[in-house]
Amino acid sequence: GVTLLPRPFANKKWIFLMLLDAALVSVAYVAAHLLRYDGRIPPPAAAAVAATLPFVIAAKMFGLYAMGVYRGAWRYAGAIDVIRLGQGVTAGSLLATAGLVLWTRLEGLSRGALILDWMLTFVLLAASRFSVKLLREYLAVQSEAGRRALIIGADSSAVFLVRMLRENP
Repeated sequence: GVTLLPRPFANKKWIFLMLLDAALVSVAYVAAHLLRYDGRIPPPAAAAVAATLPFVIAAKMFGLYAMGVYRGAWRYAGAIDVIRLGQGVTAGSLLATAGLVLWTRLEGLSRGALILDWMLTFVLLAASRFSVKLLREYLAVQSEAGRRALIIGADSSAVFLVRMLRENP
């Protein structure tokens, strides 16, 4: 038989994005503890962070996938995608926290660092996605390909026209 993978796992770009997300989740988790302990994590807490990091990555990636963060293209990202990302980060953080409570009873882990981790994860993942979109739009504006146009009107069709002209000069 043939094993069919869900859509994100069948595309190289999505696999890269998931690996980037896993790296950013781990950076956020360690950075949250560094911020909590003013740059020097005590040895018992460092051991707890190192031991729980793989579980936290898995829980957060599952939360992101379950909330549909890996559906759709971030090239066309909007407010609904930010909400979906927030839901995914929140679900992953709640899942990770619940698992950590059951597994370690949070011994050696800071509760404040878990809140910082949630915030840093959201900021890093949102920045990684929107930086590509912002760079693409900035380069499109700088290219000056095409003629200038004056669009009169401020309704949704004028906004749609501006977007279409930027994407297809």
